[in-house]
Amino acid sequence: MSARQTTVLCLASYVKGQEFLRECKRLGCRVLLLTVEKHKDADWPRESLDERFLMPDLLRREDVIHAVSYLARKHDIHHTSMRGGNFASITPVCDILFGTAE
Repeated sequence: MSARQTTVLCLASYVKGQEFLRECKRLGCRVLLLTVEKHKDADWPRESLDERFLMPDLLRREDVIHAVSYLARKHDIHHTSMRGGNFASITPVCDILFGTAE
């Protein structure tokens, strides 16, 4: 059985974390970005993103949970083992989202 690629889902309500996104990609991760519609044309490192998803805002916890759950099913994201190569990280890249990503 082959190891799955590590997937990192980043939540960003502000335009920041570009170096983190680049580093994840450099390390061989599949990088997904969930951000707000008003930042769709922002200076994201598009060369490092496998996919980008937009929402009106990331402040409604229930909406974010539904979106992340959908993405986890769509992208076959598993949280079983870092050693198995299939651990997925859901990472808030701004302080306001720490409570949402927990």
